[in-house]
Amino acid sequence: MRGVSLDDLDLVALESYLAGRSQRMLDRLGPNGFAARLGLVAPVGKELAPTVAGLYLFGELPQLSRPEWGIACVRIDGRVISAAIRGRDDLEGPAHELLAGARAFVAEQTAALVDQASGTTATEYPADVINEALVNAIVHRDMRANGRVGLYIFDDRIEVTNPGGPAVAVHLGDLAQHGGQSLPRNPLIASVARGNGWMDQVGRGLVVIRRSLSEVGGVVPSWQCTNHEVRVVIPSPHVAGGEAL
Repeated sequence: MRGVSLDDLDLVALESYLAGRSQRMLDRLGPNGFAARLGLVAPVGKELAPTVAGLYLFGELPQLSRPEWGIACVRIDGRVISAAIRGRDDLEGPAHELLAGARAFVAEQTAALVDQASGTTATEYPADVINEALVNAIVHRDMRANGRVGLYIFDDRIEVTNPGGPAVAVHLGDLAQHGGQSLPRNPLIASVARGNGWMDQVGRGLVVIRRSLSEVGGVVPSWQCTNHEVRVVIPSPHVAGGEAL
């Protein structure tokens, strides 16, 4: 990327990742050489600069250069997009901060469910379901598109959208039922996400979402794909009969 430099990166976080990836390669090549080998930085003239993946993953504030790389988080007071907005947050920062911020927004803006028989409570949306949907959107978004990842919380569901359709022609309903090979749009970003433990990248994310929702409330997620967007719709188990606090 032009217009940015190594000063735009969190070099401590980058070197920590490199050490975890291979201390031997880090010792042999040094931080800049190893990062260049992985495609996180590249020469621009006589200097090194972050690549798209490097800035998105390890930038101090990538949105200074690419404001569309944030997440729009909105809590809608109703079931339709035209209803009043109850809360919102416009998340910025590197990918791992986007993920943490979006998780926190869901926790703040959703209810707890009470099991009347046992008196125990649980979150309205299973943590693994929310994590899978958010990681998929953050990791697989089209980095060239102008749109942001969207997190929309309605009274009866959560919708997570990311700019860019599937990287290859797939039927997401089939993947949700049976799983399949992982074919990421952004392989380098997916590799770092896997290395940092955000995802396992074995083609089972949609299966996890479907199974977890089935276990907690018998609700069924859905997916809507176009050439420009992927939308994951996660129904609330509360609508299926749970009782919210």
